[in-house]
Amino acid sequence: MSMPWAYFDTSALVKRYIQEQGSSLARSLMKKYQFLSSVLCSVEIISALCRRRFQGELSPEDFKAIFSRINQDREF
Repeated sequence: MSMPWAYFDTSALVKRYIQEQGSSLARSLMKKYQFLSSVLCSVEIISALCRRRFQGELSPEDFKAIFSRINQDREF
């Protein structure tokens, strides 16, 4: 039996990579559903990560590791 589909916006998908309020719930939902997202989602995720990097919330190493993981997950 296949998993049901759900739409995840950029803010939910960012929680897959960055621990913040709501991350546990978002990750749990991503295990239960196949997800759909906007074609712009990957650009928006990179933009959100770059903003956090430039604000000092992500170290260069963390940014590179997350970016690498996103490239591995790029089925969205």
